[in-house]
Amino acid sequence: MFRKILSAGGKQQLYIQGEIMRKTPYEDCFYELLQETETGCLLWTRNTVKSNGRDKFRYGRLVVNGKQMLAHRYAYTLEHGTIPNGLNVLHRCDNSLCCNHEHLFLGTHKDNMGDMKNKGRAFRPASIKMHKHVPVLNKSLARNGASNGNSVLTDEAVIKIRQSSSTYLEIAKIFHVSKGCIADIKHYRTWKHIT
Repeated sequence: MFRKILSAGGKQQLYIQGEIMRKTPYEDCFYELLQETETGCLLWTRNTVKSNGRDKFRYGRLVVNGKQMLAHRYAYTLEHGTIPNGLNVLHRCDNSLCCNHEHLFLGTHKDNMGDMKNKGRAFRPASIKMHKHVPVLNKSLARNGASNGNSVLTDEAVIKIRQSSSTYLEIAKIFHVSKGCIADIKHYRTWKHIT
């Protein structure tokens, strides 16, 4: 019924073939690929894609008639029809793999960001790397390290980070910063003045 194809990256992707779909409705095939949980979520069990490059939030992905779709968006269209331009399909359950149409609703990007903030899930960038785009007109006035108003870490914390033999993820959790921030510190891309 389904054919798996290896992509160039070596990852398996699920393709639903048009000719098979003529014999079996899309809905039946789609719902066979979901797993129900105790919370009522119907989780996508096949190929996933990262959300904005962040591995923590993954979305189901499938190809229908040659067009890539996110699984939760496809689930929404099966029950409610087409999604108007400019609107996203949001999750009431906050589970990005959930395809239960009762857990899905339409909203703008602004609605989604507000929902995240209200539920305490908003991402707060802690890495100085996030602020590299801000031009500094007089480098002698630029503040480094802890004297920078955007800094989350202290000079002492940076020394501990560099001395630690734990994984980047473990260190990041301890200091409430991103893995990328820890990597930048360990490789002296940031906090260069601390040795």
